[in-house]
Amino acid sequence: MKINQILLAVIMTMFTACSKKEDVSPSGNDNVKVYIYGSKTFTGATEYAISDISQIMMDSSLVLAYYNPSSESPTTWYPVPGLGSGSLYETRGYVYKSVVTPNTYSYTVKLVDSWDNTTSYATPVTFTKFKVFIIPASTVVKVQRKGTSPDVSDYDAVKEYYNISE
Repeated sequence: MKINQILLAVIMTMFTACSKKEDVSPSGNDNVKVYIYGSKTFTGATEYAISDISQIMMDSSLVLAYYNPSSESPTTWYPVPGLGSGSLYETRGYVYKSVVTPNTYSYTVKLVDSWDNTTSYATPVTFTKFKVFIIPASTVVKVQRKGTSPDVSDYDAVKEYYNISE
């Protein structure tokens, strides 16, 4: 009888733990914005409009972009920047304010040949899907520059510059 009571208590504890709402990280995802775009075929470069976002939010957020090339499975996502499908090209991305009022930014994707990393990729590429994540920081720390940067090839100079003890 005692074993049945213990077993019942364990099962109830497991059931309660499984049905409990998961804890959310301190920043949560309430303020994360995801912009989803449809299929687009382009050569060299293309832009995606990011509207309805303040400069303060853009300046204090992490921006991540991913695409699904038409030559891959619909569940395959490549990051920007990075090596493209089949290692034929590399993607580079940047964001800039394209319209002042209303606040509109553009996420530009550039394709370059993977063999030299500078020449624009001349073959048309189709991104079946494209996503941009705007993830606001939970804390923004303003950092003061300490003059000139250390010689990063000198371990002791880097250690001293950042006040690191061993």
